[in-house]
Amino acid sequence: MMKYLFTTLTICLLISCSTKNTTIKHAHLQLKSPQSWYNLYDFQENGLKYYYTYELLTGKKIIIYDEKGKLQNEIELTKFMEQNACELSAVFIESNKQFILLSKNNHIFIVDADLKIKKEFSFSNFHYKGLHFNPPLFVSKNEIITAVSATWPDGKKFDSDYSSNAHLHKQPKFVKINRTTGRVKTTGRDLIRRYLKPLNLDLQSVFYTCAKDSEIIYNSAFTDTIYHISRAGKTTSITRVESKIGTIISPAFLSKEIRKNPDMIRNTYVSNSWIYKVLIDDFQKLNYVIVRRPLEQFEDFPFNVLIYDENWEKLDELEFKGDTYRLNFLVTKDGLLMERANNNSEKRVFDCLEYTN
Repeated sequence: MMKYLFTTLTICLLISCSTKNTTIKHAHLQLKSPQSWYNLYDFQENGLKYYYTYELLTGKKIIIYDEKGKLQNEIELTKFMEQNACELSAVFIESNKQFILLSKNNHIFIVDADLKIKKEFSFSNFHYKGLHFNPPLFVSKNEIITAVSATWPDGKKFDSDYSSNAHLHKQPKFVKINRTTGRVKTTGRDLIRRYLKPLNLDLQSVFYTCAKDSEIIYNSAFTDTIYHISRAGKTTSITRVESKIGTIISPAFLSKEIRKNPDMIRNTYVSNSWIYKVLIDDFQKLNYVIVRRPLEQFEDFPFNVLIYDENWEKLDELEFKGDTYRLNFLVTKDGLLMERANNNSEKRVFDCLEYTN
């Protein structure tokens, strides 16, 4: 069992990035970890900040750390999954005493730190319709928000690729669940048709960030436009991202092409640049757009960080090689945490990108 984190270094080395406005604070955070769990999250409780990470395939546990580097809790999930006959796909921690768990069969559990169920919601009717709740998972005010991936309903057949894809394209991309009543609202039904043609399949995993007040920021590998879904469900475009990389759109797939060559999906994602993630920095009033570049040899993916002000005016663009950082980011009051690549087997190191306008 892990007993602690390496403490934050008291002496930080500053180096210059592409402009005088950006600096990188080295080893801002170090986590003692026996394996690399790629996603890092945080939460606040009683004025104190905590980090957490989870792994749901092999390790099946949640690990919580305090802001200064000390292990607070390590929670095994295997028994919970077995007792509730479920596979978990996402975890959201509200406090040290309350977690929200999402399962692959469209169940949501609100549990305490001992994993005792306080409230449970089941949405099997969505599952039968071919709608599957997927991470990422967020809580905004009294709503639990999660992404939706659409497949074909049980027993339903289509006479052509056009009609099949048309059905998938009009399905919602997100659900909002009232945590008190369990009432569900769907949203994002018109997103796919904004950038894909009827014969194109939507095979991109959803990467998005949930802004405040139940608003959603959405991006896809198949478009260079970032979209905003209001609390009322209205979709508008925020900005078209322009990068010095050039084209940052992955070519879309035709159904007949994938049937002939299933490997083309992976090959296309690996060999093209596209918007990987959008992050909102409410502390500094900045927005970050992460653009993943094609894979280079056997390193991690290289990427660019595009920095915008709160009105989506571009301020800067930084390039990072695949041997420097992984695609793991977290916005904090100090700046953008980025995980170093090639960490050893016992610790994960995060540097902090700071931008001053």
